[in-house]
Amino acid sequence: MTPLTAFCLDFVVAMVKSNAPAGDVMAYILGFMVAQNMLWYPATLTLLIYACEHLPASAFKGNRYLQTLAISGGLWLLYALGLAIALNAAASERWWEAPLWTVAALVFAIVSYRCCWRQKNRSCASCIAEGIA
Repeated sequence: MTPLTAFCLDFVVAMVKSNAPAGDVMAYILGFMVAQNMLWYPATLTLLIYACEHLPASAFKGNRYLQTLAISGGLWLLYALGLAIALNAAASERWWEAPLWTVAALVFAIVSYRCCWRQKNRSCASCIAEGIA
């Protein structure tokens, strides 16, 4: 069990003990534990590793510090986007937002895996453009 999952389970136990509606508990489990922590975050880290290994140094005119800053900023933005969507999906009154977010995170994870790990000698953009992903 990962620390993120253990941290989320504390909230699930608190929600169950306080007799929260079952739909809210399921929305939290789908939105945070499954979609955010098990799908979105690992896919984001996959993209980070791929960018570190395959982004050409010439993209930033040889400035590796600027390249590292851009990659880290991109990772932070992707994680913040996923967190904002997970918060919205878990707190929404509409029942379909948490499953929709879970499906979107699953698609993102599949595309990131297919592009970045299976196609090691090609860029993610070329895989998506050719429809391989």
